[in-house]
Amino acid sequence: MTFRGKVSFSGRTKAVLPLVQQRSRERQDRIVAEAIQLISEGGSDSFKMSALAERSGVSIGSLYQHFPDKSAILAAIALRYHATTRECIEKALESALTWNDFVKGFTKLVTDYYSIFLSEPVIRDVWSGVAADKALQSLEVESARDSGTLLAKHLVRVLPDAHMERVNDAAFFVMALGESAMRLAMLCAPQEGVRHIESFTRLALFELSFAGGVSAGQA
Repeated sequence: MTFRGKVSFSGRTKAVLPLVQQRSRERQDRIVAEAIQLISEGGSDSFKMSALAERSGVSIGSLYQHFPDKSAILAAIALRYHATTRECIEKALESALTWNDFVKGFTKLVTDYYSIFLSEPVIRDVWSGVAADKALQSLEVESARDSGTLLAKHLVRVLPDAHMERVNDAAFFVMALGESAMRLAMLCAPQEGVRHIESFTRLALFELSFAGGVSAGQA
């Protein structure tokens, strides 16, 4: 039988729904937090849904209602860290008015983001898991493209005559390369890792300046 009528809720049901939704979000947040802890302990390859259910204090059936598989867990964690990336970009570049301001802000952005990677090494494991999961490989590209769009927005604000398509392409490339640079730096000794991050910063700024048409005098 197919129901074709319009669904309506009673006043009591309407009052209960937000509470149910809040509890569901809180449970999902707890599951994601426990998943991050499990991955930090053993890597993204080794954590099991059964162990996650036990750590989260939910039944395996309830866990699968929130997250149907391991890929969904990795996606939720990756999107959480992607939100952090966007916040870092906004904070570092929102006040930039000139190319020199942008250079200072971008340099600080890379330094701060690398500090986050160092303080939360699970980020490397999560993005490695995403890259290795065929069902999620597009997520890494989409995240870099979204971050690149935000980076490009700030760049064209300080370089209004820049060619938008070139800036978008360069910003996307820089953000995608940045994730790889962070993971590489974390695999190296601390001082070598810092040198790789500095090299990435120089390469990124060169690419962005070229795309933005920065003159020798501006640089």
